[in-house]
Amino acid sequence: MRNTLLIGLLVLAAAKESRASFELMYLPSISEGLIYRYDPVNRIRMGSINNVVAPVNVFYTGGAKALVDSNTSGNHRFDFHSGINEGHVNNSQFSSIAEDGTTVHHASGTNFVSMATIGGSIGSTSLATTASQFSGIRLSNGHLFTLSNEAAGVRASLWTSSGAAIHSVTAVAGSTRNVSSNLIFGTTSTGVQVVRTFYRDSAGVMRVISIPLGTAGNTITGVSSFVVGSLTYSSTSTLSLSVAHGGYYLVGADASTPTTATRFTFYNNNGSLGSAQSSWTEAMNINNTTSTYGVSNVVAPEPGTMLALGAGLAEILRRRKSRRS
Repeated sequence: MRNTLLIGLLVLAAAKESRASFELMYLPSISEGLIYRYDPVNRIRMGSINNVVAPVNVFYTGGAKALVDSNTSGNHRFDFHSGINEGHVNNSQFSSIAEDGTTVHHASGTNFVSMATIGGSIGSTSLATTASQFSGIRLSNGHLFTLSNEAAGVRASLWTSSGAAIHSVTAVAGSTRNVSSNLIFGTTSTGVQVVRTFYRDSAGVMRVISIPLGTAGNTITGVSSFVVGSLTYSSTSTLSLSVAHGGYYLVGADASTPTTATRFTFYNNNGSLGSAQSSWTEAMNINNTTSTYGVSNVVAPEPGTMLALGAGLAEILRRRKSRRS
């Protein structure tokens, strides 16, 4: 079995060079103190990064370095090739990672904050508003995108890089955010850029919302949302979205067995919200009650990541073999 897994990892690494489609997802488990590695395309568990204190958010798009947010001890820099915790970075909260993986972002109160993914000084931009923001991400054109709680409901807004207002709309009327996931980018099958997120409101209603942007990223052209069924996902656990080939995943604790099963649903990119194509569960515990939660999915991981995993398993097999001899 172990040899089969090793061979599979090496084959996946080689497949990258032939442009094969595969993915590697990192799912933090706050109760087990680890981060699962999981291939959602082939539905294979690929071990875990262990001895992680109460992880709730993983910020990672590939390469060696990742930022892991602990619910109790702040942000830590990890080497995901070796699984080594390289130390505490700071105690700031972040909710999203840029498309290129270079910076992490968050919006809180009337400020938008950002930091290099591997740690460093934190930049803060004051937004021209009095509303309380709860999530944010920087767009590829430099504009800032945020979500806020306001009297009319959850509001989506665009800002210049210096914090001047560009455009805003009410995303979900009469709703107040209680917990939420990371923000992710997507592109529909017709080429429209969208920002998506999961949140649960103060009344316990769970939603996925998608906000399409104009061609230059200067306008919000509409909002779509759907209610997540409490019969499929746990209504007391915070869920997450992650990017995927040709769509995105909704990931969270299963409704019937939240502490022993994780549910995955894949949505395609047909339209702003897409449509559900498949749903399944795996024996993993990512149940949590934190205010934010975020998994990371590396779409077509680079060969270095996969070869590092394979090399690690090869060393384990070598040592076990030497002990037996």
